[in-house]
Amino acid sequence: IPGDPSAAAFWLVAAAIHPDAELVIRNVGVNPTRRAVIDLLSRMGARIEERPVAGHAPRGADVGEPVADLVVRTSELEAIDVSPAEVAAAIDEIPILCLAASQARGRSTIRGAGELRHKESDRLAGIIAGLSALGAKLEVDGDDIVVHGPTPLLGAPADSLDDHRLAMTFAVAGLVASGRTTVGRPSSAAISYPGFFTDLERIRA
Repeated sequence: IPGDPSAAAFWLVAAAIHPDAELVIRNVGVNPTRRAVIDLLSRMGARIEERPVAGHAPRGADVGEPVADLVVRTSELEAIDVSPAEVAAAIDEIPILCLAASQARGRSTIRGAGELRHKESDRLAGIIAGLSALGAKLEVDGDDIVVHGPTPLLGAPADSLDDHRLAMTFAVAGLVASGRTTVGRPSSAAISYPGFFTDLERIRA
């Protein structure tokens, strides 16, 4: 069963923004309809290598689900302009993309993200409040998110609003923030990724 690109996105960003990292994420689905976050991060300069998996269709094949092992390394990220169509294709990954943008050089704009107000929480407000608490510089302009980077992150409490995507985003931010980061209501991560914090501790070790 191919791994979920939405779950992989947290580790892609974790390794890309960490000062000394290399992660291998195995058996990730890279179907063209699901891989928007991989392509957006690559456009930002994330060093993501796709390795074909034996027994699975390669990317672009006509049959089967394309799967790859993703190798991601510490990267120098550049700001990005994300169109409304790209936002729609990567709507669940916008929180972690905002974290990546906070560590990228320049001004990133994520356009037409108003749908985030109607997710498991007001995810748009949650992104701004949580990442701002950690020292990121970002704001909402209508339905657009504007992120200025790179900004050093400082450990602080960040409330997930009981939203699994926010809980995981703030936990990943804590990997590169100086000081202690406390994620409010972290158990929400189990909604989509029950083993997230176990995997996080394995990576930290």
